Amino acid sequence: QVLITGSSFTGATGVKFGAVSATVFTVLGDGAIVAVVPAGSAGSAPVTVINATGTSNALAYTRA
Repeated sequence: QVLITGSSFTGATGVKFGAVSATVFTVLGDGAIVAVVPAGSAGSAPVTVINATGTSNALAYTRA
């Protein structure tokens, strides 16, 4: 799991690691989401959050 912090997360409909959707995510509040990282190999991927207004700017995530 990873904790994603930011803003305007209320009503989020998805979280993506690169092109792959998180299998499970929970919106903890407007400023935080916990997401289960999809299976994959080590390396970095952009993380985005999707809501009714569109897709967030990507932030880097590196899987060990």
